[in-house]
Amino acid sequence: MKYFIALLLFFCCFSGFVFGQKSSVSAIRCGGYISNQYPCGDISPFINFSLGLGANIRFMLPVDNPRINKLGLSANISWNYLHPSDHYISFFNTTRFTAGIFYDFPIKDSRFSISPEIGYGLALHVLTPESGFNTYPDGVFFDQVIDFSVSILYSLPNIKRGSVEVFLAPVYSFMPEQDNSHIHLLGFRTGCMYGLPGGR
Repeated sequence: MKYFIALLLFFCCFSGFVFGQKSSVSAIRCGGYISNQYPCGDISPFINFSLGLGANIRFMLPVDNPRINKLGLSANISWNYLHPSDHYISFFNTTRFTAGIFYDFPIKDSRFSISPEIGYGLALHVLTPESGFNTYPDGVFFDQVIDFSVSILYSLPNIKRGSVEVFLAPVYSFMPEQDNSHIHLLGFRTGCMYGLPGGR
């Protein structure tokens, strides 16, 4: 929780540097993405990489204050296949559910914006070891997960600004374990979002 509060304060400190003019970005945006991440830390000996599919929704806060009217809430769900590097692991996948907060920094006189986001939630792992190998847990287990990303968004031309956006985002994921080991994943996600009718 303390990481969440620290990053929220970080976003607010930079709110004075927002470049943008008022735009008709939709108050509610939803979309989908693909992701690719690579392990660091304690999980590195066990998996090579992660590939995933996800869906997200973003809700801009309905306020008039120019310092916080580009602040919003988000929800993400994703399914990720973790490719094992250890031949004793038969199958390993993760489903993540996170809720978060983001801030849009539109770049003046362009269709680009930058959007830092932090999310916190639950990761549901399903691991199947090779038959007869019982060192790894067999079945379902849970972890907390913290995702931090910085999206670069582009509103497609000849379409109402904010109605369709494509994005690319570096993503860092952290999952603390009870035995003082940690899962770190670093990579990116890319996709598009559709803004529901009605701007702000």
